[in-house]
Amino acid sequence: YNFRVASTDSFANGPTTSANLQFKTLASNDGITLSLPDTSFAENAVFSIPVMIRNDNARPVTSVDFSIVNNSDVIQFTGTDSAGTLSGNWRSADFQTAGQSTRIKLSGATAITQAGVLINIKGKILPAAKPGALIPLIFTAVTLNAGDLAAMSGNGTIHVRDMTPPQFVKVPSVEHVLFNSATIHWETNEPTRGFVEYGASASYGETVADTLLATVHEFSLTNLNADTTYHFRVGIKDSSGNGPVYSPDNSFKTPSADIGISLPDTTAAPNDVISIPVLTTDLSGHNIRKVEMTLTYDPALLIASGAGEQGMLAQKWGQPIFSDRGGELSMTASGTLPLEGGGILATVVFRVSPGAKT
Repeated sequence: YNFRVASTDSFANGPTTSANLQFKTLASNDGITLSLPDTSFAENAVFSIPVMIRNDNARPVTSVDFSIVNNSDVIQFTGTDSAGTLSGNWRSADFQTAGQSTRIKLSGATAITQAGVLINIKGKILPAAKPGALIPLIFTAVTLNAGDLAAMSGNGTIHVRDMTPPQFVKVPSVEHVLFNSATIHWETNEPTRGFVEYGASASYGETVADTLLATVHEFSLTNLNADTTYHFRVGIKDSSGNGPVYSPDNSFKTPSADIGISLPDTTAAPNDVISIPVLTTDLSGHNIRKVEMTLTYDPALLIASGAGEQGMLAQKWGQPIFSDRGGELSMTASGTLPLEGGGILATVVFRVSPGAKT
């Protein structure tokens, strides 16, 4: 196009006419696109990224000039490689890098009219690139045939793959072992998913998956057998698929499902005050938070006077509630914390009747 500009002021002075000027429009809808793919490389990797050309209308392309902006702190472009590409018989590309921008110019006598890989850009991931980082690659300028052809561009990315396996920062341990279940706790240095292998021996045999992606894990094993030793280990993987990393073999034993309560035989004289211990088997793993007990006795021989808990299993619950109906003694003890272990649960206190015969 040729053009000139004529200008007249508000007082009708003029017009003043400029010299003749020219410009040329880009071809409309040439159907040519340069693009970069989304790629993924390991930490510190050396890479080659293809620059793709799409040429829907088979326009003859004899020169390409484009610039790409990238984060030079985390990746570095080092050159080009045209072997096996559409520009393979063109002259060597002019490769220039300045700061965050890389410019590549290439041309040849043989026109490119088809789609495919125009050229490969070589580079490397720098140590500053963090695993999981997504690095954008952005076209800032694309010129074809010195501006005679119009081109669109499609940006790409580099994903820096995490290649480091996760680690345990707190090895798996067993918490809250009940007669039919147990809770396994572990912690990792990065978000992970895990699985627990368990069984009656170090060969395991059962596997359950923990699908939660987290650093702190608690997983319950259920439907266990009472009074049984179980072996277990935990395997972990991070979100990039690194792993599994296994914990050492560990074991725990579930308590018996049966609970026994008993009173010992006691010897006393008339008028003696006696504290009779209420004995229990191991309560660990049964989540016992309340005990209700009723004793019958001969009121002609014994006089009930109370119950005690100091220094005994029920001490953590506080003073038991005691009631007596003359021949029937009731005691209730409860608390928020479950009882653990076996031994003396509490005591019941009697005075031997003065009329009791020896």
